[in-house]
Amino acid sequence: MPKFEPLVWREGDDGIRWVTLRAYWTWEDTNFRQPGFRGHMWSQIYSWFVCPDDQETFVADLVRRPRTEPRNLEHVDAAYLGELSWAAAAREGGLIAEARFRPTWEKYLWEGNVLDCSIDRGVDALIPALALFEAGSLAWSPGTREWRTPDGILSAQYRETYDRDRGICSALLVREDWLRWTMGKVGHSVAFGWIGEKMLRSGSGTGMLPEFGWTKIDAAASLTDERWQFDKPRTKVGRLPKDRQPV
Repeated sequence: MPKFEPLVWREGDDGIRWVTLRAYWTWEDTNFRQPGFRGHMWSQIYSWFVCPDDQETFVADLVRRPRTEPRNLEHVDAAYLGELSWAAAAREGGLIAEARFRPTWEKYLWEGNVLDCSIDRGVDALIPALALFEAGSLAWSPGTREWRTPDGILSAQYRETYDRDRGICSALLVREDWLRWTMGKVGHSVAFGWIGEKMLRSGSGTGMLPEFGWTKIDAAASLTDERWQFDKPRTKVGRLPKDRQPV
């Protein structure tokens, strides 16, 4: 089982620390010791802006109800990726001041090969919330899924990888020093939630089925007053009905 903290922040070879605002992973262990079986795990990270006065209550509620996916804004061909956040079409949904807590990220999708035929392939990404664009002075780097500050420093990036045998990963990452600076400007802290499941599966592809049961995982963390606080992960074992259990 992976440790919680490295899923939320990681330091690169250059010493820069990156924070995960939103991510989804799957892992596959194709070298499991028993033929016909493989280890499988999926994991997700969510994050929210939270008013400092609500931080303790919000994290406690996140611990009690960890598997509620936050509602967030989704941009679907209303604005080009480079128009976020200055275009009028990109500003639907309001700013962070209108809510005591809301996701730090949003979704972007422009479908390819639709009626306007403007692009051959779809463009999708997780993007920083518009409040982060404004407070953090972000601007899109043309031709990429990256955003930089006016002095050219890479401060936010969306990355995804796909490996048929080992799993997939998609993540929105931001520089920790930039995030701390931006948090100070908006006056909010950030809360993080982790959910996942680990299981042993048989079969292949989409037909793979869990065997014996599965283990649910969840945890919460927060970044406030320039201090990280990580909750201890919790696990819960789920069992298959007796008629589904292998002989």
